[in-house]
Amino acid sequence: MQFLITEQNDGSTRHVILQGEFDLASDAALRAAIMAAVTNSSVECVIIDLARVTFLDCSTVGSLVYGRNAAEARGCCYEIRHARGLPLRVLRATGIAVVDKLHS
Repeated sequence: MQFLITEQNDGSTRHVILQGEFDLASDAALRAAIMAAVTNSSVECVIIDLARVTFLDCSTVGSLVYGRNAAEARGCCYEIRHARGLPLRVLRATGIAVVDKLHS
């Protein structure tokens, strides 16, 4: 499976932009990118953009939740945005869509 993780800064907001298929093989890179954003003291809000994600599995969901919990502990805003198709169905099935009130 192929994946790409890019990051963009917009003031104190860090956008973590995901593209492709995310599974156990991409989990370490994903978690590292999310945690780098969440633990950066100059970042006040982390936006996870799933617009170009075509597949995600339970390890990806685990990393998204891990990031959310770390952001909450630090008092940092954390949003998951633009999930659609299969990724949105997975997030809804796991309850993440309800808890995180996904932004479209």
